[in-house]
Amino acid sequence: MADKKIRDGNQNARKTKGQNDLSFSDISGSTAKRLAAQYRVSAKTINRDAKVAKAIESIGEVSGPAKNKILSGEAGIDKYKLGGLCEKPKKEIEEVAIAIENGTYEKQNSTHADPDKVYDKVQTALRILGLAVKGLNNSLLQLPENRSIDERAHIKQAINSCIFQLENQYRRL
Repeated sequence: MADKKIRDGNQNARKTKGQNDLSFSDISGSTAKRLAAQYRVSAKTINRDAKVAKAIESIGEVSGPAKNKILSGEAGIDKYKLGGLCEKPKKEIEEVAIAIENGTYEKQNSTHADPDKVYDKVQTALRILGLAVKGLNNSLLQLPENRSIDERAHIKQAINSCIFQLENQYRRL
């Protein structure tokens, strides 16, 4: 990461990081709390995502194509594996980057997912769903009454499909 030098009134140079030069430890305290509130997630989620971003950045330093495969989803590496890489030695990060670039990285088996992480994902998805339902409700309330029968039927069919899927998941619980 590039350091910048700034000078105070005494002409003493001191180093600071540029605004985009964040390490994992920089995303803590009030910044994580502020971002968590803004995006309606926990501060832990912000910190986990910071680790993932740092790992992707580290892989990108070794291999641009590997980074692109991760970002496109082609690499098959999940964010939990990426978050763990953030704290691994550089050699291990290089090995993963090369394996991804060469297409030899083994996709992780997701059948042994951490139940707490799955629960967190479900809770996040439910919060997003709640916001989406509120937004849909507001939009429907603003929908002019003079819409065509076909348009209304299409909207009803889409809503009914969503309700059906949610009812099936509800019955599974």
